[in-house]
Amino acid sequence: ATTVGGPGQSMTVKKARSELNPYREHVDKALEDECDNFRSNECHQIVHSVPVGAILLTILVILANKYNADGSFNKTKARFVIDGSRQGEESYHLTFAPVATLVGERLVLTMACEQEASLWVFDIVRAFCKCPIEEGLDIYVRLPRELGGGVARLNKCVYGLKQAARQFYLQLDDVLVQRLGYKRSKLDPGLYYLQGESDTKPLCLVTVHVDDIAATSKDETVLQALHNALIDRFKEVTLDKTPTQFLGVEIQQHEENSIKSIKLSQAGYASEVAKRYGVVVNDGDRMITPHEKDLFKVDLESPRVELTEYRAMLGCLMYLQITYPEIAVDLVFFQSRLKDPREQDVEKMKRCIRYLVQKRDVGIWIRSSPDYQLTGTVDASHNILDDGTSITGYTFTLGGGSTPLLSGAIKQKNVALSSCEAEYVAWSNVAQKAVFLYQLLEEVGFSQNGPVRIENDNQAAILLAKRPEVGKGLRHVLLRYHFFKCAIKDKFIDPSYRKSEELLADILTKPLTGRPSWDRWRLLR
Repeated sequence: ATTVGGPGQSMTVKKARSELNPYREHVDKALEDECDNFRSNECHQIVHSVPVGAILLTILVILANKYNADGSFNKTKARFVIDGSRQGEESYHLTFAPVATLVGERLVLTMACEQEASLWVFDIVRAFCKCPIEEGLDIYVRLPRELGGGVARLNKCVYGLKQAARQFYLQLDDVLVQRLGYKRSKLDPGLYYLQGESDTKPLCLVTVHVDDIAATSKDETVLQALHNALIDRFKEVTLDKTPTQFLGVEIQQHEENSIKSIKLSQAGYASEVAKRYGVVVNDGDRMITPHEKDLFKVDLESPRVELTEYRAMLGCLMYLQITYPEIAVDLVFFQSRLKDPREQDVEKMKRCIRYLVQKRDVGIWIRSSPDYQLTGTVDASHNILDDGTSITGYTFTLGGGSTPLLSGAIKQKNVALSSCEAEYVAWSNVAQKAVFLYQLLEEVGFSQNGPVRIENDNQAAILLAKRPEVGKGLRHVLLRYHFFKCAIKDKFIDPSYRKSEELLADILTKPLTGRPSWDRWRLLR
């Protein structure tokens, strides 16, 4: 029989105690810990009756086995979770809570590579249970057997409540901004920075993803003050001064000849995804690319597949793109097949997973940036998809290419009538990201010396972009795609030419095969 409780798999109490769970002996301890947490944080108050018309929500008991980065068992964790699907609008106000972005995380890691800088990772234990329910709201729940049954009114937020994440974010924001004097980024609300008195660079940079926090500074007293403030507000806070993972991404810190660097990888997760979807990787396999040349070929004779499973597999690949940027063009194709997935598409995804497992130890490298100057590349493949649309590929790096900041591929929404038009639209796609990154870096204290230099291999598109008027051949293009003309005029970007074989974004716009492809992809790392 298939086992339960693998990485990322939740379990009911019945399943967790069954012989299918290889770590069932840890279940009782996990349930006892969660009950103690619920009572010690005074999350509920027993009531004998419920007001007429009040909705009685159900608390579910969910368990999961937690694993270390190397795949070894860590512990079994229990959680009391509200069935929020029955929660009415009268029981909450706002629900949105910002989380960390990939750019914010990369900035924190880049700053951590500076000399004498430290990287600390915090985890708020049972974070939501420390946050009170909004004033004026009464939420009633049916308690599980583990808590003695009966009915109670909630005093604190419980996992599953629609407003729980927002309530915790407001508590954390209060600690950082009001108590410690950090500034919240206006462009990335999951990124906080503490400005020094003299240096323009931030004294401390903090990225927040729900209850997981990563912070870096050259002054450990600043990090210790952050730790103390978190403990004072939330009581239970775990601290890792030499983190080996953050948000499921493995971290390896290196220092050679006084030069620090950080390697990011998802080796354990890639292997777990392969196991989950039955992808067998043989030692003799030597795939250089994640796809064949016929990646974009669609076989309508291939049987249809179940959409939910296809989406789940695609979601895994999208997460793996964090440390495998070369699969960006694969993801564009897989996303384009969401409306009508076939077995052939699933086989292509499994080939991609097989490649990722083989390259699981390669990772992506973050290095100290001497000046934090932003540069980029952009390219487009004209009419390459079966519906006639084109693909935009882009890369952004810091310090002349020393640190990869952001890269990816986008399916263009329009059908371009020429390769020049496809490149023109690609410029608009990347200009939006360039303006965002430029303003974010300026905001947190990494000043830019002039516009962002962005390279492209189509001289016609560059010339048309620099002309103040719209040429005859582009009058039919939607107004939104002329945005990057304004970005040039406002000195956010500076277009320049580079040959295709030297352009980094070129490899993110089309299927590539053979050893030369891998040699070029290594530049993304």
